[in-house]
Amino acid sequence: MSLSGKRQEFATALSTVVGVTGYSYPPGNPRPGDAWPVWQGSTVGEDRIQFTNGWSVFVMLPQEQRAADEWIDSHDQALYDAIQPVAYIDGFAPAILSPNSTVYGLLITTRSE
Repeated sequence: MSLSGKRQEFATALSTVVGVTGYSYPPGNPRPGDAWPVWQGSTVGEDRIQFTNGWSVFVMLPQEQRAADEWIDSHDQALYDAIQPVAYIDGFAPAILSPNSTVYGLLITTRSE
């Protein structure tokens, strides 16, 4: 599958979660619940034929820390269930989505063929 096709597959899967809107690329002014994939590069398998693509999924969270934590608590399993058919999930971690200020986000690291 092409990278753009995989982006759309992520966006479609993310949008199945209540309270989440999936996008293929970051929206202009992300709001809590907006989510999008970011391609992190590829590795070549030992067979020199198969590529494994690394993907991060960013989810914008509410901007008060307690609300962000509560949002994660109430959405993490649904996000896992939605993404799991699209890519293997390596982990979930908090993320700061802006280099200039504190913008709370959730980082989901994945990989796919």
